[in-house]
Amino acid sequence: MLSRVRSAVSTGSPSPAATVRAAPIQHTLGPTEKRTCYKYIQSRHQSALEFSSPAVVRDFVKTKNGVDVFESRLTWQDIRAVTRINGTVKDVMALLCANDTDTFAACQKTILGDEFVAAKVLDTCLSDAKHDSSHYHCGLKWLAIMVDSDQVQPKIFDVVFLDYTDVCHTTEKQWMGYRIVESIRVVGCPPLPGCTRASIRSEVYVVMDTSTRGVVEVTYAAHMDWKMPGKPKMDGLADAVIQRLTNMRIHCENERLKKLEIINPVDWVHNTARSKCAICDVAFHFILRKRHHCRMCGEVICRKCNTKIDVPIGLGAKQLRVRVCVHCLVKCRETQTELLQRPSAQPATRNREQTFLCPGC
Repeated sequence: MLSRVRSAVSTGSPSPAATVRAAPIQHTLGPTEKRTCYKYIQSRHQSALEFSSPAVVRDFVKTKNGVDVFESRLTWQDIRAVTRINGTVKDVMALLCANDTDTFAACQKTILGDEFVAAKVLDTCLSDAKHDSSHYHCGLKWLAIMVDSDQVQPKIFDVVFLDYTDVCHTTEKQWMGYRIVESIRVVGCPPLPGCTRASIRSEVYVVMDTSTRGVVEVTYAAHMDWKMPGKPKMDGLADAVIQRLTNMRIHCENERLKKLEIINPVDWVHNTARSKCAICDVAFHFILRKRHHCRMCGEVICRKCNTKIDVPIGLGAKQLRVRVCVHCLVKCRETQTELLQRPSAQPATRNREQTFLCPGC
């Protein structure tokens, strides 16, 4: 989103972002405040889900990288975006639910990318004894982001908000996870020097199972108030939201691919052992339908039943690009969890597996 050069500061002077990161910010809630905050954000559950639903009239803006974006014609800075991600509800909620500052900052850096400046969990609110889920959280948080405006330099905004995440079953007995965010006024937590205190009127992430196993639909909806006079133009809001959801998809994809192990070529199924593709069961042809090998299972497959993916290896951002069959992609989505039930065991029928391959996979 940030198309302008950020560092226009003199040598030796810290950048505005570095100043914000170094600034101390803290605030704790009293027992009564915790109960009040918890009850308030929990009461916003139904209205937040309604706010993110297609029932709210928004005009279609664009489709990019598999993300559909809609904006309100009547309400300024009101946006909704929908995409699909390879993974489970658990995979996505692990990125949205953070109880401590280090985890929260890392997750927000992953989601926001270059927009991210700093983040902190200020306090946790009253927890519900009925919830033992690792995806349940309610807390008071602070976040600073850098956003392009109609000014010469990108501007740093900070927000203080209640963050509520949980999972539940839909009426169709499918899992749904959600994250509800809403700004609150905290007297003891003023905006940091160099920041403009923005307001999140409403921000919602909804993660739902789909009819395709191992694929979830993620909906993002937000209504922002940047607290700037004259309603200045905030460049590229739609593209920024698209980038957020794309970052989430890439992260979940990489976490999923880390479970894959590359097989030694000596263990590959020999070409002569297969006259047909192990996935689609269509016969090979020495010119029109050549044989390929999946690097994960070693099976002999055709060109249409595989894709090349970047598998994270070792530390850092090091990756290896390999050919993988769609069956292995589906299998690596099956993530056991104490929370989300695993699909019932079924006979392995390779040529009947459904899969959703995201753009760029």
